[in-house]
Amino acid sequence: MNQWNNWKEQYNPIKLVQGLKNNVYLQPIIQKLEITDQELLTHYTMFSKYCEDQKVNSQDRIFDKSFKRNDNNQLVEILTIAKTTAGKEFMYQNYIKNTQISKPIIEQSLDKLEIDSYYDLSELKKQIIRNINNISKLEGYAIEGQATSIRREFLSSIVNYFALNQISASYIDLNYLDDKVKNLLNSPTDDLSALIDSLIDVDVLVIDELGFKKYSKWFLETIFIKVLDQRIQNNKLTYIGSYYSFFEIKNNILIKNEAEDSKFWLDRLFMLIRQNCHNQIHVSKEKSWK
Repeated sequence: MNQWNNWKEQYNPIKLVQGLKNNVYLQPIIQKLEITDQELLTHYTMFSKYCEDQKVNSQDRIFDKSFKRNDNNQLVEILTIAKTTAGKEFMYQNYIKNTQISKPIIEQSLDKLEIDSYYDLSELKKQIIRNINNISKLEGYAIEGQATSIRREFLSSIVNYFALNQISASYIDLNYLDDKVKNLLNSPTDDLSALIDSLIDVDVLVIDELGFKKYSKWFLETIFIKVLDQRIQNNKLTYIGSYYSFFEIKNNILIKNEAEDSKFWLDRLFMLIRQNCHNQIHVSKEKSWK
């Protein structure tokens, strides 16, 4: 009988709820979301696990947890990768793909990038953050800007932000991809096919540095066009960064001796770029961001 009474005392609903309400980690969340006693009891396991996790050294965490109310006013738990050494390692291993080609040039995530002075980029940032849980609502963008602009940093931060939210993403420097493909030409054909498939399949693909150099017709036709075409068919999200306008690049993208008789597939390439990237933003040369 005493054991039964002890069990009832330990799992008394009123005491369970009060224990959560007294927790210093949970108190601001309860206040902000106006969480009721019934909700605390219903989600007791979720909240008690959150409280336990907060006792772990913050630098050892792989995930950060937060809570919000959905459109139906129901409580939901949000899990994001922690911005710690452990979280960064986990992110690169699991969500930033194709790092053997290239990686984001900064570690900063889009949500932490202060770019209010860039109106168009700031609006795109808001759009991405607003729809991070439903990326099918997002559209691809082409970002045009010189090397001295914020273009590369902005596109890198996009990849980091998606990865932190457990959405696979790649930052691909097109010039490094060209070099990688050349190295694979002497490897088994499966290696090249696997690389192409990985670019097609990743949830969010950023292709940057278009226009830095000229490419072979074979590379553009066999790799670039194929990837862009398949990503359209698979409804994948793509961002492209370039040095110049598409018109300028189109007339200067090919190795000189291959430029003749290429109008048809060059038209096709830039049609696919526009189909992947419905909108275009020109970024000024000056960097003014934090």
